[in-house]
Amino acid sequence: ISILDRDNNDNNEFGGSVHYHHQKQQMQQQQQLQMMNKSISIEEIKYAAYVSPDLRKNIISFLLQSDSTKEKEPTEESDNNKIESSSEEDKEIEVDSITFPNWLANAAKSNYEDSASLSILAASMKNHKEKNKIEEVEEDEDDNDNDNDEEDSDGEDSDENEDDKDNKEERDTKTITINDQASTCNKVVPKRTVTVQTTLCLHCRCPCKNKCPDCEGMYICEAPKQCKENGWSHQCLCKTWSVYTKRRIELSTFPFQWDFQLTGRKYQLSDEPYESVLHALRVLPHTDNGTDEELKSKSWWRTEISGWKGGTSKSAKQIVMGSRVSYKDGFALSDDLIPPERSINEDDCKSINRDTETDFVSIQSWEDYYTLRNIPLESPIALLCTFPLTLYHAVQEYGKVPIVVSKMLNRPMKIHMVGVEKELNFIDLFKEFGFLLPNDFKVELVLICREDMVPSQCSNDLVGVDDKGMKLDLTPNLTVYVQPGTYGDGLDPLFDCGTGPPDLVVGLNAGLYAYESWRGVIEFLNENPNIVGVFTDYNEHSGTNCASLGGGKCRESLSVNPFRQPRAMPVYSMNLPQFSNGFMYIFNEQELDM
Repeated sequence: ISILDRDNNDNNEFGGSVHYHHQKQQMQQQQQLQMMNKSISIEEIKYAAYVSPDLRKNIISFLLQSDSTKEKEPTEESDNNKIESSSEEDKEIEVDSITFPNWLANAAKSNYEDSASLSILAASMKNHKEKNKIEEVEEDEDDNDNDNDEEDSDGEDSDENEDDKDNKEERDTKTITINDQASTCNKVVPKRTVTVQTTLCLHCRCPCKNKCPDCEGMYICEAPKQCKENGWSHQCLCKTWSVYTKRRIELSTFPFQWDFQLTGRKYQLSDEPYESVLHALRVLPHTDNGTDEELKSKSWWRTEISGWKGGTSKSAKQIVMGSRVSYKDGFALSDDLIPPERSINEDDCKSINRDTETDFVSIQSWEDYYTLRNIPLESPIALLCTFPLTLYHAVQEYGKVPIVVSKMLNRPMKIHMVGVEKELNFIDLFKEFGFLLPNDFKVELVLICREDMVPSQCSNDLVGVDDKGMKLDLTPNLTVYVQPGTYGDGLDPLFDCGTGPPDLVVGLNAGLYAYESWRGVIEFLNENPNIVGVFTDYNEHSGTNCASLGGGKCRESLSVNPFRQPRAMPVYSMNLPQFSNGFMYIFNEQELDM
């Protein structure tokens, strides 16, 4: 309004009021037209606004059904009205009747693309601003030199020039100080490592043991602290999180006959009980040196405890890329508890069917896998095999089109595993993926690890022929490349990885929403709808948000991974069920039309 009033005053001053009012009328008509074109109805947004921000139809349907059951009470209305009302509710609750406009279903994807563009623009503006600062400093230095020359040549103005020089030096000092501060910000400052030993309030991050009474999915401080009131946004998620937490029993159910349960409450609160179990299994050393450490130095269990820490953890520092590890050394268990280190044969597959379209062995559960590989359910290897089995499940279920195309072209199927970190510690564990493949089907697996995540002792090993990284022939039908880099940041996935563009992109425990480095992967998949992307996440809340970056269809694909790690992971500010490779979702899902 202020802009229009200003224009009105300007036009009146120059006698153009009639022209102004004509322009104003045109603007109002244009604005009304835009509002009509972009208008939305309550019907379109009612589920997102009143039911749940998780727009998966099964979640919306479940919450509507729950609300309907709670609110349904006997009334004095006529039977006809009761029947009519009941039928309307049932119709609304049906999953097929729940629809969203495309703009809403794909809103997260569109917003992410917009934010990516804004991020690029902001970075460009920042670089331009810093460049201008440098130029200003250089100009001030040139002015200083000119002032000094004038002072030497003209003695009459020496006092005045001296004052100017002092003022100029003061201005220069301020400018340089700012520049120094900027450069200091770019220096690597050691981060403080804080070990959390207790649950935390989701709002204020202070120690807290009080769970939300409605959903039990988060911790929140009690009165007199006002965290519940100040953290009011949780009310938008509370009902949805209650659905997530009710799935804990389902997610914690596994067929294993272990003497220990890794899904109980104590495992949800700390890593220490899990570490104690691994020590009891004698797969981890009790000391940091001596013969025990030497015997276990090749154990794949090391990363389960020491993590990755940007390639600086103890397990990461012990990696020797050129050295192969046998199943006996890697699993560090007796022979009867580990799979045979060979490809499966027809005798192994007698009790398990093969997929008629791909000839892949149809492995749908941990029971199927243990039976196929003749492993007793007392064996704990599923804790590690979640990685190769999740990869196999992704290829078997969502890679049918790439499998058929690869067979038609008589070439290997090309898979890029992005965001690799701890997987570098057990490259030889992926032999199990190769052993499960049909004998006549070859796969090229490219492990792509960010350069800053590569252990320092491995850097020289990862520069191979034509800068394609290290090549390893793990099994007769599985070739692995280890490639440092990041999609879109010096690494072109169409040309720089392995022998060509990927047929399938996989990311384990990705967390696409959490890290800037995933942006290149998301953009690549959105720009190449013919390439399938399969990702896993720890919990359902993160999985839903990350899957939304691929659009509504990708979000609907979110499902429980049958090969999730059979161990509850600790999480300190939320109380949602959390498992390594717990949930799986698909970008650019394709259907095989035979």
